[in-house]
Amino acid sequence: MSAGGAADANRKLIDDAKDAIARTGLPLLPDSKTSDPVYVSSRDLPLKFLIPVAKIKPFFDALEEGKLTATKCVRCGAEYFPPQSDCSACNSSEVQYVPLTQEAVLLAYTLVQVKPFSFNGYPDYTVVIGRLREGLNVLAWLENPGHAAVKIGMKLKLEAGRRKDDGLATYWFVPA
Repeated sequence: MSAGGAADANRKLIDDAKDAIARTGLPLLPDSKTSDPVYVSSRDLPLKFLIPVAKIKPFFDALEEGKLTATKCVRCGAEYFPPQSDCSACNSSEVQYVPLTQEAVLLAYTLVQVKPFSFNGYPDYTVVIGRLREGLNVLAWLENPGHAAVKIGMKLKLEAGRRKDDGLATYWFVPA
């Protein structure tokens, strides 16, 4: 769903909530899938996060090129994904960027049907934790082959690219 479509859906939800509250005096709406009552907060929570990333910008530079990197502590060898600018094992700030193998095994997953507000415009999706060959655990979406095909222990591949809906550079898993 486009940003404009999501905004339209949000406006409709707000209008429906106002109508229901005015009619019943209760902040409840029927869920669009189950018709079960859901509580509607009376507060708007627009969220935009500004997070300084200057110390890990090489990760984003690589991601823009479709490459995935982790940080590796020069002093003790600990590896981190997502990258960290400081090693939590030995407190060193000397890290180098290393490429990831992209080969992984599925450790855990969940099918997300009840979504956070900012993802309401997306169809149901699967979030997985995959363990890379390097031993790093990565949390990412799985390009869903169908929920029935998702199995603990299945082989995955971590890919980088641009999202189709908004063109942002990111990463995700696909079945290998």
